[in-house]
Amino acid sequence: MPVDESSVLVRVDSTVLTVDQLRQALPPTITGDDSVRMARAYIRNWIDNQIIPSSTDGIDMEQIERMVAEYRNQLILWQYRQQMLKNKDFSLNPDSVKAYYNSHLEDFKLSRPLIRGTYLKIQDGSKDLAKIRKLYRSDATSDLDQLEKFAISSAIHFDYFGDKWIDWEQVDTRIPYDFGPNIDNYLRTHKNLDISVGGFTYLLYIKDVLHTGQTMPFETARPLVENRMTTLKRSEYDQVIRKQLYDKAISDGRITLKCDFSR
Repeated sequence: MPVDESSVLVRVDSTVLTVDQLRQALPPTITGDDSVRMARAYIRNWIDNQIIPSSTDGIDMEQIERMVAEYRNQLILWQYRQQMLKNKDFSLNPDSVKAYYNSHLEDFKLSRPLIRGTYLKIQDGSKDLAKIRKLYRSDATSDLDQLEKFAISSAIHFDYFGDKWIDWEQVDTRIPYDFGPNIDNYLRTHKNLDISVGGFTYLLYIKDVLHTGQTMPFETARPLVENRMTTLKRSEYDQVIRKQLYDKAISDGRITLKCDFSR
């Protein structure tokens, strides 16, 4: 197909790089000076890749052809395997996920603490602050209901996680307070925090703690377990695909073995 010369940015012999090709090669979100620098770098790299020496003296062209053919075959095989994997159902049985977790507990240790409790951020002058202070450390259902009503109207942030484990960092990053160099030590000796910084009061009630090095609860570990099991299943199925291709090539007479490679 003829190329519109007005769209050609650079030509090397009979090969051209067009504006559309450059646009497709660059990230769509890049702008300004970064876009110009990346475009120049891409164009120069493109030119370098097109400049073939006029003489191939001293170059083993047969080896290059073998490498090209080998790489082509690898790409075809990889694409085929990816397509087969894409069409395979790797859904996991919930019971098998739980069983895997129970048999690999040593693999699922916490690198940071998990906590359960309540967190609030309230303006210092809030009319409900005193009432919230009386309620936020309670686990009673009636108190939690009252706390939620006050928090909805007065709190800037209100998170109740008394019934689920969350990563300590989800709280740590929201409170302007130095908890010290060893957060596990802090959490062993403190169950609540009540501080005022910059016109805001931060309240934290720590109901339960799982410390660094303890085993993750199942619900926290579940995504890791599922990811590991899926990866294993994909790897096993990939081996099946390769064996099926091998066996079919043998049965079709495409392979002649001079010795036994099956062991």
